[in-house]
Amino acid sequence: MNHDVARAAGETPAGPAVGLDLHRLLGRAPLPIDEAALAGSLAGRRVLVTGAGGSIGSHLARKLKGWGVGELALVDNHENSLYELQVALGTGGPLHYRLADVRRADSVRRLLLHHRPEVVFHLAAYKHVPLGEENPGEVFVANVLGTLNLLQAAAEAGVASLAYPSTDKAVYPPSVYGASKRAVELLLRAFTRADGRPRCVVLRLVNAVGAQGGVIRLFARQIAAGLPLTMTHEGMTRYWISMEEAALLVAQAACAAPGIETIAPDVGPAIRLTAVARRLHELLRPDAPFEVTVTGMRPGERLAEILVRDDERLAPCPHPGVLAVRDLAESRPSWSEMLAAVARLERHLAEGDEEGLRADLFALASA
Repeated sequence: MNHDVARAAGETPAGPAVGLDLHRLLGRAPLPIDEAALAGSLAGRRVLVTGAGGSIGSHLARKLKGWGVGELALVDNHENSLYELQVALGTGGPLHYRLADVRRADSVRRLLLHHRPEVVFHLAAYKHVPLGEENPGEVFVANVLGTLNLLQAAAEAGVASLAYPSTDKAVYPPSVYGASKRAVELLLRAFTRADGRPRCVVLRLVNAVGAQGGVIRLFARQIAAGLPLTMTHEGMTRYWISMEEAALLVAQAACAAPGIETIAPDVGPAIRLTAVARRLHELLRPDAPFEVTVTGMRPGERLAEILVRDDERLAPCPHPGVLAVRDLAESRPSWSEMLAAVARLERHLAEGDEEGLRADLFALASA
């Protein structure tokens, strides 16, 4: 496998998936995110990252270490991912590697009371759309209950701000994954408005080039093997960012100006997946024929993603590279209503009522 193919597949031994430079693949300049301002805002602070061993989490961890945070607790429930991050970043100083699962409220509470972070980046989640359709209970427990556990522990530990990467798939979600993320958006918003600490800011993340389980890795492996590229639908469009941009955007959420509850990357129009695949093929194997096999859309997928609902609008904000997502709705569920909705979902789970859980999760996500 040549170097560019390996980078696109995210298989470099030196670190997590990085992908090809975005301007080469997608024809645009990097987002003008002010990294110096982010570094200045987070330097010297106590920080905790869940899902730290994942694609974006490990990129963010590298940034935070370089920015000189006062303490950095890196949390993951996957032992090998956390070990690989430890090998890459080293030990000692402000770094702490903690095996923990956000689904365990007692473990999360002990962790936050021990470290007492000022800033929390909550990246731990199940993210695979088709697998989520087959396992809605597990997605609910990891994504919704896990976030509730962390949020309650963060409030007790005196956390000042919590940044949460949601997804464009949370906008009118057709999938369990998207519905779980929308439920968390509503949960965090209700908590912030009821209590105010920690202040919670949501990032509507989009597809990151080179992410674990992402289509760009799949395409790169297929190109390297000389295989046709498998695509679920030739008309599919997506928004794209680099892994570097994803990490900076997550950091930006924690440093957003007062009054901003949700941000989204200012990436311009969505791009056809076919165009991305063709450009990647031209960059990696320009002399080989470009072939595509259409496999059909999978459960939970849709042709096009969108960044905002009809009762939201994108607005300028003081941070370069991002837009504020303004909520125009007159009301959203209150904190007590959200807790009641989560309790109903838990009852479905306890009773083994998967269809009831799915139906109530989608009903909650439509609020």
